[in-house]
Amino acid sequence: SQAARTRFRPVLMTALSTIAGILPIAIGMGAGGEARAPRGVAVVGGMAFATLLTIFVIPVVYLGFAHLEVWVAAHSARRTQHLGSDGAGALPVGASGRSSS
Repeated sequence: SQAARTRFRPVLMTALSTIAGILPIAIGMGAGGEARAPRGVAVVGGMAFATLLTIFVIPVVYLGFAHLEVWVAAHSARRTQHLGSDGAGALPVGASGRSSS
């Protein structure tokens, strides 16, 4: 969460400055602006969408992986406790129970 707070401002400033720089192209200003306007609109839309993903979706995915890591660690600890410290119940090395073909 500290990294998200630290990186929020630079990500937002970079995205907004890029969008502001491309905005005259998206509006269609200047000579030949009508021909370049669709490209400008696509770039502005893409930057806005990518910024929203960076700010909202990526942290949620990161937290999901963090929770998954805790869940896997808890289940692996339970499995180790269930098998016992002597390893009784575990298959010998190389004996997976599957056929080799």
